[in-house]
Amino acid sequence: MLVYEVMTAMVLSVPPDEEYQKALHLMQCHKIHHLPVIDANGRLCGIVAERDLLVAAGRFMNTIAEVEMIMQRNVLTAHRSDSVADAARLMVRQRVGCLPVTDEADRVVGIVTQGDLLHALLEILTHSSQKVREREAGFEQI
Repeated sequence: MLVYEVMTAMVLSVPPDEEYQKALHLMQCHKIHHLPVIDANGRLCGIVAERDLLVAAGRFMNTIAEVEMIMQRNVLTAHRSDSVADAARLMVRQRVGCLPVTDEADRVVGIVTQGDLLHALLEILTHSSQKVREREAGFEQI
């Protein structure tokens, strides 16, 4: 199974100069936990997690702070043609909750999250158990 089969293709993102409060509001409205940060050229330049924005809310209180001050700059990414197993292995090894999926020009074409991986696992397990049931049903007919 490949990343493009499980990723979310419609990705919300923010520019680096977005106020962190607006980014947090966007996450809460859409019930998401990560936002890629996209520069003026449409390239990935960072990622911000809901947890980071909540910490920032306590630190910056009512002052204006931009996402650029909070985002992670060294972003681990996946490519559409990577295997889901490789993406999952990277996420577990590096303890990250998502991987932006980028093309050759570092433009975000999707995002794969822990939730996406759980859905893929469920699909695999369901398919596998269905095959076992079909096999067992075949033996009962003999």
